[in-house]
Amino acid sequence: MAPTSATPPKCSDGPEPFSEDELKIIKAAQADFWFFLTHVYARSFEGLEFLYADGLFKPWSLGLLQKTWARLVAGDALPPERPPYSRWRIMAPRLHLKSTVLGHGYLFWRFFSEGGDVDALYIAYKKPLAEEHMEKLKRAIAVNPYTRFWRDNNPLARSVIDYTVTFNEQQEDGEYIDWRAQADPEGIMAASRGRHPKIVICDDILSDFANPLESTEIEHINQIFEYVVMSLPPVDGTLGVVGTPQSPNDILHKLQDNPQFFTAKFPAIRDSEQRATAWPEMFDFVRLEKIKNQVGDNAFEVEYQLYPRELANSFLSMEKLKACVGENLARLQDPLEAGAPQHWHNPEGWPFYGAMDVGKAVHPSHIVFFIESPDGWLLQAYEKWLDGADYNEQVRIINRLIEYFNPVRFYFDSTRSELEDRNLSKRAQGINFRKNIKASMATLLESRVNNSYNISVLRQDTGPGIIFFGPKDSRQIRSMLQVNKELEASESRDGHGDGFWSTALAVYARDQGPRMTNLGNVQEIFSRPAPMNDGLLFAPRALSFSCTHEFERLELVDRLRIRPTQIKYRCRFCLGLVDKLPPGYEAP
Repeated sequence: MAPTSATPPKCSDGPEPFSEDELKIIKAAQADFWFFLTHVYARSFEGLEFLYADGLFKPWSLGLLQKTWARLVAGDALPPERPPYSRWRIMAPRLHLKSTVLGHGYLFWRFFSEGGDVDALYIAYKKPLAEEHMEKLKRAIAVNPYTRFWRDNNPLARSVIDYTVTFNEQQEDGEYIDWRAQADPEGIMAASRGRHPKIVICDDILSDFANPLESTEIEHINQIFEYVVMSLPPVDGTLGVVGTPQSPNDILHKLQDNPQFFTAKFPAIRDSEQRATAWPEMFDFVRLEKIKNQVGDNAFEVEYQLYPRELANSFLSMEKLKACVGENLARLQDPLEAGAPQHWHNPEGWPFYGAMDVGKAVHPSHIVFFIESPDGWLLQAYEKWLDGADYNEQVRIINRLIEYFNPVRFYFDSTRSELEDRNLSKRAQGINFRKNIKASMATLLESRVNNSYNISVLRQDTGPGIIFFGPKDSRQIRSMLQVNKELEASESRDGHGDGFWSTALAVYARDQGPRMTNLGNVQEIFSRPAPMNDGLLFAPRALSFSCTHEFERLELVDRLRIRPTQIKYRCRFCLGLVDKLPPGYEAP
């Protein structure tokens, strides 16, 4: 039973009673959101004209796009036994009336049709933006002829909605039927627990293209939404989210994987080849192309095609990068784990290349190794995030991995010289990240990514590519998408583009010289004749005092089988040979 009141609206100089036709429209609009939009809400825009795609000014009108939204969020497009969605997320383009229909219009309809007290919370990126939405809704209610009996309980508040809803209907006992409708504006950053409004609308809570958020802010908004906003409406309440995406990791994208939510996406251009658009009456293909030329490609992709802002300016294409992921590419046993063999068993002699982007406190270090196949493809063999590891620990890890994989080259970012004087293996070569070096590394990586995409998607062999570990939304892949076209990286909990630069360094290492094993100082090796001596290819020499030794175990087999196999230890760098390891060194 709806709340009732014994106090009728004032009759003297009061509104005209509803006609029979008007009452029929009210009943039909209460039962059907789309009918409400076209027969009731449209009356709030009487006298206004808008420029349509054909160049003519015409009255306010909606199209198939808005009808689809209405059917979806109100449940009219569902089977009769299926109740309306209580949780929904709609991605929609700019200027296509997403706030007007799914924000203001939806709330207006719920107030109009609820039949009982209803309260709502309208959340935008900042509270002033939410207040603007409430002002527009309040004006639409105030000028609408079907709300002429509604009473504004707070007429002085421009952005707070508090109405007593009535259609001048009486029950048999003479009581007037009415209910209360309330809505408050709020900014997403200030959202807090405590209240439980029946309806929560989140409208563009990620700011806009002109004021892009940093990744850390997006993560903060994600947390507020997940831990606060999700718990605001009761179980039988409504939580609607509408907006434009900014990042592949923002809440608009994360809700796609939430089974509680119905999600849909409506880009402005549905099919470029067919020149098909979402709302052709207002924005045909020609008009959208003009807008694209005015605002620029990046802004158009974000605001109209709903491509995440972060990816619109990303150096690597998300689509192409995901084509490089080998979901079945197996990870090797971590050489840092107990029980791992001393060296990688590489009977075919395929070359390895490794690299690390160095970080510590704020930005993590990321280390990668790739093996090159005979046809030139780079296959990921190892990756590890070193979150919070101090530099001495990082050096220990690098030395162990170099010993294990025996790479042709291993590069690391030495721009800030964090790893100097820490007994780092001499086989690790520091690269100073000058502007031209960064551009070269990025271009080489992009070329391999493009080649992988061309062969896997376009079926065109344009050269050797690169294959990464899966899954496609891994931390490594997300990190690689953080670097933009200016080769600057956004910051998030994943890091600061560290996965991009470690991989780019490894590709750069591959392209910086011939595929040969680094044996150390060539002058030392060939400084004197090297007669055969106990099976060695060069004369044994003493250990160098200036070398931070790294030993390998040699088994010297007497092919004439006169003497037993000899065990010796040789330093990989100074090539010093000893029968026994010096104190402090463990047998490899």
